[in-house]
Amino acid sequence: MRRAADDGSAVGQSGWGRRPAAIEGVLMMVALASAAPWAAAGPAPPDDRPNRPAAPGSATNPKPNDAASTAYDRGVDAIAKGDYDAALRLFTEAIRLEPQYALAYAQRARAHCLNGELDQGIADCDSALGIDSGLSIAYCCRGAARVKPHEIDQALDDFNQAIRLDPRNIKALTNRAEVWRLKGEYDRGIADCNEAIRIDPRNAGAFSNRATAWLSKKEYGKAIADFDEAIRIDSRCASAHVNRGWAWTEQGQYDRAIADLDEGIRLDPTDPWAYNNRGVTRMLKKEYDRATSDFDEAIRLGLKDAGVYQNRGRSWRERRNHDRAIADFDEAIRLNPHLAGAYNDRGWTWALKGDLERALTDLDTAIRLDPRDGSAYARRAGIWAEKQDADRTLADSDRAIQLGQRTGTIFGLRGWAQYEKRQFEKAIADLDEAIRRGPGSAFNHKTRGVVRLLFSDLDGSIADLDEAVRLDPRDTEARDYRERAARERNHIETTLQNWPTQTTTLNLSDYFSGANSSAPVKATGDPGSSLRDRRGPKDDGGLSTYLQSISKPAPQ
Repeated sequence: MRRAADDGSAVGQSGWGRRPAAIEGVLMMVALASAAPWAAAGPAPPDDRPNRPAAPGSATNPKPNDAASTAYDRGVDAIAKGDYDAALRLFTEAIRLEPQYALAYAQRARAHCLNGELDQGIADCDSALGIDSGLSIAYCCRGAARVKPHEIDQALDDFNQAIRLDPRNIKALTNRAEVWRLKGEYDRGIADCNEAIRIDPRNAGAFSNRATAWLSKKEYGKAIADFDEAIRIDSRCASAHVNRGWAWTEQGQYDRAIADLDEGIRLDPTDPWAYNNRGVTRMLKKEYDRATSDFDEAIRLGLKDAGVYQNRGRSWRERRNHDRAIADFDEAIRLNPHLAGAYNDRGWTWALKGDLERALTDLDTAIRLDPRDGSAYARRAGIWAEKQDADRTLADSDRAIQLGQRTGTIFGLRGWAQYEKRQFEKAIADLDEAIRRGPGSAFNHKTRGVVRLLFSDLDGSIADLDEAVRLDPRDTEARDYRERAARERNHIETTLQNWPTQTTTLNLSDYFSGANSSAPVKATGDPGSSLRDRRGPKDDGGLSTYLQSISKPAPQ
């Protein structure tokens, strides 16, 4: 049996980092906007009594006999201790002794949900409401069990009914706040949390859920302040630590993130999403071995989510184990055939293995599923460049830049395509921008050096080619051009008109293979790998930082 978090939190977000959603006692997966990417929120700790039940002894809720009451009370204590199997046995005994015991059905439903048995929980809520249609706790519990993509509106209806019956039902308010967040109506969720805090200023779950709404709005300062308050009220609120950790990750403060995630795992070592979030953060710290171990643990704990396999695939790719990476991307696609990012990642991994046709097939699928993901266009542009197709390289580079992929890599690719199409002034402009954004690329310096040579800018050409050779001493082509530029400087009468019309190959295979440099790249977003088998140069050298600089993730 999996013991849920002490605070009864659940989880959400696909593809990049993961954010636990704060629906009490329900383990769920819900996608947040990325890219990936991707923190958490926690509900109020479970009460040991339902909210404002109908009065025992009423016509709709007959007073249970003493034996049934005893079993019921022991079941509530078992839930508080996290022993949900024992709670299920005790509530079942209470129902056997008193078949019309609506509260026992409602609490057994809660135990089922906390144990991850959502369908059984919904069935027990239905039974409770069949006995007592005014039982707020039963609507609240059923709403929590229904927080799934295809039942989100039914969940909202249940929370609305629970609040109508009991306007002070804090669980219903904080859970409805989470539903508003999942529907993208963050301000309505914040309003529900505000009301819950007005009713009970010491309710950690209300602060934690409001923090998650701030996190979704990318208002990280407000999110962290609310997580701080939730933790001050209840230092054992595991999900608040996990989610605050994700807020630190989003702000690039990875060490503080790891500290919070470590504490969340200490408080609840059975929460797979905490391991996933820590794995993502470790990838951003380039601790790929440890990241893989965290994803392994998340999966071992039963998290069969496409985004987790996608994350682990990325970590395997960074460790140069492309076959295991592809196996994980395969599983991610099996679990979610519409996950564009998994096709994108698998396509890039096929490119790393040299299978450009499979790479193109996967990237075409990724673009069909998500035509506004600039990273897929950027990666496909790199493959067209490797295939020496300047027209398609130019088209995909243009589209990638339009969609926000403004990295040194993509400007360098477009500069190469402009060069191949003899659009030299445009090539120079793009290569200037590429080098400004990522000055450590031997390929970009070499390409600009050749174009400058065509324009008889001999000093500029020699400076660029010198830098290309410094960054990649094995590039004999750059050396040859450098010698040619030096000869031209000694024979200044050479002009653009008598330059041979044949273009240089520019050896794009080196651009992909990583022969330029072994300096580490700077991760600027989603964890991932370069197209090269070795680490790329300092920021955007070569095709070195596609996944890092090409948009987040999916978390997804």
